[in-house]
Amino acid sequence: MRRKNGDIHSNQILLTRQPSAGRRIMSTASNMQNMIDMKTRMFGNDYVNRVNQYPIRNIGNDHCGCNSCDCDECSLSRSRSFSSESNSRGGGGTCNCPPGPTGATGLQGPPGIQGTQGVQGNPGPVGPPGANGTPGTNGTNGVIDFADFYALMPGDNAATVGAGADVEFPRDGPSSGSGLIFGITTSTFNLTDIGVYDVFFQVSASEPGQLILTLNGVDLPYTVAGRATGTSQITNTVPVRTTSVNSILTVRNPAGNTPALTITPLAGGTRAVSAHLFIKRIQ
Repeated sequence: MRRKNGDIHSNQILLTRQPSAGRRIMSTASNMQNMIDMKTRMFGNDYVNRVNQYPIRNIGNDHCGCNSCDCDECSLSRSRSFSSESNSRGGGGTCNCPPGPTGATGLQGPPGIQGTQGVQGNPGPVGPPGANGTPGTNGTNGVIDFADFYALMPGDNAATVGAGADVEFPRDGPSSGSGLIFGITTSTFNLTDIGVYDVFFQVSASEPGQLILTLNGVDLPYTVAGRATGTSQITNTVPVRTTSVNSILTVRNPAGNTPALTITPLAGGTRAVSAHLFIKRIQ
């Protein structure tokens, strides 16, 4: 027996008369049609269209009709349970229906909160030594220029050196040979270049007294050296800075001092005694 063309599943369900199941099939088909009519009234033609997409099949083929599957065919198969046999085949168990198409990927969720900082690891091994750097430039010598001037007594400084007068150093000692430090007279000495000079003087005198350096005729107070008795030399070593080229340096008995100084001859023995003025430029 076939349904008429106006029925929902026309030409899809063939009800065959069987001696033992004919009445059951007719009753089941009637119940199925009543359920479809009820859902059509509830959900409209969309439900009918969805039902017509899936022809009635025997449960257990492509769709198992299990209670855990919500696909249209399994839902329809459950609602069209033909017999207790079909219920036993589609009433539960593991679903083996073919999977549906994969859905679209959802939006990415927000990043989680930052975790706590881990413990510090152990120090790594010491790396190999780096390459040697390039050598630096050679520095200048500590002494740029120098010259020594001296006197021998007896002979030199025969007259006493009065207050305001300069000690004579008429003889040239060793020098750097540049000619930039030289004597103008026996008691005045030229410092050609501007710079810093280290100046040493040493004079034996018979009387207590003082000596001072002058630069361009001006006393340099920080250079005064003296003695209170007549048993030692007057000596000093001081730096002198020049601010103009060709500055003039002297060793002087300061003005206002008395008595005049006798530069001692043969001090302590039979040999002539030396007095020295040693000048070296250090900057």
